[in-house]
Amino acid sequence: MNSIFGKLFGASSSLSMQDIYDLVHRDGAVLLDVRTADEYRKGKVHNSINIPIDELAERTSELPKDRPIIVYCASGGRSSMAHRLLKEKGFEKVHNAKVWEEVSAALDRRK
Repeated sequence: MNSIFGKLFGASSSLSMQDIYDLVHRDGAVLLDVRTADEYRKGKVHNSINIPIDELAERTSELPKDRPIIVYCASGGRSSMAHRLLKEKGFEKVHNAKVWEEVSAALDRRK
């Protein structure tokens, strides 16, 4: 998924597949999908939490501040907004993985 198109248009993840895997399995990271509920129902990462970007500001209390959070969406735009919002709300361990399929692939590759 780290195609030239993705790199040119910001769709590729700034985290490596290994980084994502380690954050989840070693550090207990929370997987936060900020797509709409309809998008989430059509495809999701196992053990992820769905809080649509439009609801995130009001629902940050549902997220732990003591664990890393990996945030992502469909293309990276909403996850960038979510990353910024969470940082402003005092979440220090926030990582923008951008595209949900890349997160899924990173976690599936080690099964």
